Amino acid sequence: MTLPILHTGILRALKLALFLAVLVYVGRELAARLAALPAIATVVAYPQLFAGAALATAASILYVPIYGQMQRALAIRPSPLAPAVVALVSPVGKYLPGKVASLLGAIWIYRRFGVSAGTATGITLLTGAANFAAVSLLLLPFIASGAFQRYDSPWLTWLFPGVWVGGLVLAFPRIFANLLNRVARLAGRPAVALVPRTAPYLSGVAWSGFQLVLMGGAFWFVARAVSPVAVADWYLLTVSLMVAGTLGFFAFFAPAGIGVREGLLLLLLRSVIGDSELALALILLRVNQVLIEGLLALVGLVLWRLFQQDQWPGRKRALKGK
Repeated sequence: MTLPILHTGILRALKLALFLAVLVYVGRELAARLAALPAIATVVAYPQLFAGAALATAASILYVPIYGQMQRALAIRPSPLAPAVVALVSPVGKYLPGKVASLLGAIWIYRRFGVSAGTATGITLLTGAANFAAVSLLLLPFIASGAFQRYDSPWLTWLFPGVWVGGLVLAFPRIFANLLNRVARLAGRPAVALVPRTAPYLSGVAWSGFQLVLMGGAFWFVARAVSPVAVADWYLLTVSLMVAGTLGFFAFFAPAGIGVREGLLLLLLRSVIGDSELALALILLRVNQVLIEGLLALVGLVLWRLFQQDQWPGRKRALKGK
């Protein structure tokens, strides 16, 4: 028993050390760039900032139809409230240490609505696969046009094709589930079989693509609030945010990709937005996201409590045999 405990302790310490190293490095870079700005209150254009917040809110709410389509893909019909509660509440789990808190939170909520653990896991995995598929589709014009070759650094140049290929592979539900099932077996968890219906799954991919477009628009408005970025730069900001967000998701040591996403965007967009303005835009984008997801989680909990009291966690309603 000593070795597994020691191994777990070393892994946690390593993850914490990596996270702190990234946080310190990116934090110092952001602080150095912000030092060149005058008072922030005189720099920020608040109408554009609020427009960005509105688009980011709409993008977060789009998780509701995405989860709804994944339910249809697996031919289940729990309470109509289930996808709303899962979509609004579970995203805050990504701010906890590790990469599975949001996934486990979604599964736990579905269990409260009478969905079996295997089916709930399938829904959440399909949601992730749909996101990767949408990322690959939206990256395709950027790859096909050769625009990714704009960067001086070779690793930045091939970062976009790498994410595109990886997203394309993971977009197939069976492949995505197979990779995660390998991890589940290592952790002693049961495997999950995914056989989704095609039409609802593709509809979920379309909703995911629309969500990414809205998030790109939110980023553009936030950037526009501090810098005169052109409308033509919207697509570059969108694909850069997608790539940085995807890599931040896979950064196992960083909750919600904090630090990783910001560090990559500092590198990817330095030729589009001034250093100081970009640093401020990234901080405002992150603060916006945290506040919006926190508020939507509260809304989801209120809806759950008011309209589905028999599924509320405080009720002693057993879900045996599910």
